[in-house]
Amino acid sequence: MQVIGVTGAGKTTFVNTVTGENSLETNDDVDSVTQEAVSITCSIDGKSVTLIDTPGFDDRQRTEVDILKLVAKHLMDTYSSGTYLNGVVFLQPINQARVGASEASRTRLFKKLLGDQAFHRVIIGGTMWTSREDAERKIEQRKNRTDIWGDMVQQGATPVAYDNTREGALTIIRALMEHQPGKLLIQEELASGKSLLETSAGRELEKQKGEDIAKLREELRDLKSDKEATAAEIQHLKDKIYQKEEEIMELNRGC
Repeated sequence: MQVIGVTGAGKTTFVNTVTGENSLETNDDVDSVTQEAVSITCSIDGKSVTLIDTPGFDDRQRTEVDILKLVAKHLMDTYSSGTYLNGVVFLQPINQARVGASEASRTRLFKKLLGDQAFHRVIIGGTMWTSREDAERKIEQRKNRTDIWGDMVQQGATPVAYDNTREGALTIIRALMEHQPGKLLIQEELASGKSLLETSAGRELEKQKGEDIAKLREELRDLKSDKEATAAEIQHLKDKIYQKEEEIMELNRGC
């Protein structure tokens, strides 16, 4: 089973909670401790279960392109070995008052990574809520938006308020154990010979980077027309544009 989400969503803690051991390092920082995809096998109800912890997106230390390449490579290696996933645990912090642009864009990327055909094997765990009532309200908010969780739920995904307990974690895993192993969209696409950039996830990330570049260029035009703007401020924006362009080139180089 794959555990995915943004950095800080609690993926590594979730895996440790399921296994009942502190096998994986965690911290309270905003940067991801998990640097590579890590597999941990444990026994649940007498059955062997393997959980795969992956680096989180929105990591300050590495670009989203780097993370996508790493996750895609691991998924492809798993697929090539003949090992398929019973399900995916998609963890998302819901402590913010509103759904932000970052959450929306990352959710779109995850959807393209998984594919519609895998949604019924996905449990979305809302994390970092303050009260059960608050969690249920925020989950309902996301369920009612097709650009967030709505379309996933319509096709079988199950959203839950994950309470950080072992009982809660095991409930999620046991539900996914009921599913037959299957493939994710990115595995099918890469196996068919597509490059990472040609996959649905790759195209989505390229689109997002393109939108970022367009906004930065607009900011640069406005800044250049500002008589009080400094050369350092202008150069900073130019550097950010260059970095985004480099990320698209890196995406084109594939896994």
